[in-house]
Amino acid sequence: MPYTPLTLNQPISHLHGVGPSYARDLQAMGLQTIADLIEHLPNRYETYGAPIPIAQLREGQTETIKASLISIASRRSYQRRLTIQEGILQDDSGSVRVTWFNQPYLANLKVNQKLIVRGSVKLYRGTPTLVSPEIVRDPALLENSAAQLPIYPLSGRLTTKQVRYWVRQALPLARRTVDPLPLSMRTRLKLMDRATALGEIHRPSNAEALNAAQRRMTFEELLILSLFVLRERLQLKSTLAVPTPTDPTLLKEFVSSLPYKLTGAQRKSAWAIVQDLTHPHPMNRLLEGDVGSGKTAVAAIAMAAVASAGGQVAVLVPTVVLAQQHAESLRKLLSPLGIGVGLLAGQSIAGTDGSVSTKKEITHALALGNLKVVVGTHALLQPTINFKELRLVVVDEQHRFGVEQRKKLKTKIRKPNTLPHLLSMTATPIPRTLALTLYGDLDLSVLDEMPPGRKPISTKIVTRKNIKELWADVRLRAKRGEQTFVMYPLIEGSDAISAQAVTVEIKKLRKQLPKLKIGMLHGRMPQQEKDDVMSKFADGQLDVLATTPVIEVGIDIPNASCMIIVSAERFGLAQLHQFRGRIGRGSAASVCYVCPDSATPATRKRLRLFETCLDGFTLAEQDLKERGPGELYGSKQHGQIRFKYANILDSRTLAQAKEEAAEALNRDPELNSLPLLKKRVEKVATQIHLE
Repeated sequence: MPYTPLTLNQPISHLHGVGPSYARDLQAMGLQTIADLIEHLPNRYETYGAPIPIAQLREGQTETIKASLISIASRRSYQRRLTIQEGILQDDSGSVRVTWFNQPYLANLKVNQKLIVRGSVKLYRGTPTLVSPEIVRDPALLENSAAQLPIYPLSGRLTTKQVRYWVRQALPLARRTVDPLPLSMRTRLKLMDRATALGEIHRPSNAEALNAAQRRMTFEELLILSLFVLRERLQLKSTLAVPTPTDPTLLKEFVSSLPYKLTGAQRKSAWAIVQDLTHPHPMNRLLEGDVGSGKTAVAAIAMAAVASAGGQVAVLVPTVVLAQQHAESLRKLLSPLGIGVGLLAGQSIAGTDGSVSTKKEITHALALGNLKVVVGTHALLQPTINFKELRLVVVDEQHRFGVEQRKKLKTKIRKPNTLPHLLSMTATPIPRTLALTLYGDLDLSVLDEMPPGRKPISTKIVTRKNIKELWADVRLRAKRGEQTFVMYPLIEGSDAISAQAVTVEIKKLRKQLPKLKIGMLHGRMPQQEKDDVMSKFADGQLDVLATTPVIEVGIDIPNASCMIIVSAERFGLAQLHQFRGRIGRGSAASVCYVCPDSATPATRKRLRLFETCLDGFTLAEQDLKERGPGELYGSKQHGQIRFKYANILDSRTLAQAKEEAAEALNRDPELNSLPLLKKRVEKVATQIHLE
């Protein structure tokens, strides 16, 4: 076939050696095109170091040598049905035997060829042998044998050697990538051009060049993010909202009627929100609080202020079960003021007094303005749902409220260039550094105090020695009417990942607990089926729920007093804390059992911190230092910006990016003079939305 030059937008299968099977493994990591592969970054580097003389090789060590190939041959081992490649390498100090398995092509290596080889030294019949060593074929490394070699994230049957080979094919195309940073900016800030930076990241010439390349790509990502969040702020300032005057006397009476005393953090946050509501521009605030810190009470104060002034409130939540729970709790808080709360979610439709009403009746009441507060899933955004005076939208457990959803809300307000106020709530502990970076367009309120009387959750690391005690506790709790979550990291078993899967382990669970009613929940189940299972668990029809992290979002099950986290080392500290927060909401003493599959020193240290620390912000800060922002909250977060390059702990580069973004927008708010950056910023804007 005629040779076709490679292009950035071609499928990755156009690279030599990428067959259908490998293409699927690459696509599983999100690598569809050659351009995607060039942007696929090493997660670490291996420094070969200077080669040592063969005479200094020691058993059990991984060493690098530079030597001449004296001989190479291939033979078949009929006993194990494999081929064995054996050779001799020699330098001035001596010789060493090398052995490979099932790599017959190595027999074609040329005798007297100089090789750099790195591998583990083992004694074979008393003779030192390098077993299955890696041959470094890159000519550049023969000149610089102390260079760093990239180690890539993998999936399926892929190996780092294969990915390096494909990257070497693709890397020349990096010169064709368009650099979004103008030359004047790169010169002033002493930044590499993009193509050079990508080349250095994949094939570092030295440590200094690698650091410069990473700094350049970090700056690019943080600049684009900073432009996005600052532009969002500017756009909101040019948009109108309906100012909502508040009645201080009414709000004081409402706070006094609450069944608990507000913490100082709750009072401070509620005051900031009420003040925002009086402004003629839309509030865009994130209310962040650990599990049980009282976010609902703060939001209810804002709802009372809006509803008593004649406005309406829409409360958006991700699931039907959560919508039902929010509607019930808000009804108890707001009913003393005569404020009705409606529910529109799936098949569950409830009126203001808890009685079932038709969707038509609730829709009609919203359109007339008779119903002041409605709780629902994203069905609330449907064209058939209209409000007479929508002034506040409260979004629970979704940090971003996207462009498309805002457009839909705009159609529900009949005043031009007007948006409702927006209050986002999250129980996810986000370190302040990360929050100000990811959500710089939102004002931030933090509930960092726990209401008095909330019982702490006991946390215990479980080993094989005390596993029987765990199951005995689950049975005892079931007898008392208490419920248990069992958390698994995977839906199905995987050869590539050593961790337990819910669809496999539930059979063992049912054998272990034969008398208990056990349900299963995971993300691939149809939504109606998921809702049904959660409803059964919430109603107490199930003793145990075997689940994946799909239950992370704020489900409130007062009877759930036990959480078992299987393969716990697979999760970050912040995520473990989220799981723990699913229990401890009732009167029963609650316990979180942590069951790791492996017990490396690093794993033990992390889990001991989780066992002793109940502060989500402390755990999130530690996670941020160890794992970076991309790993904090699981592999997929709708509305969450994920970094490829940036380390948001790099405060110097972050400050520099924010300063450049502010100056660029000050000169040109529409970024028309920076079209490539504008395009990248708009791409971020479209990615950040709720599904």
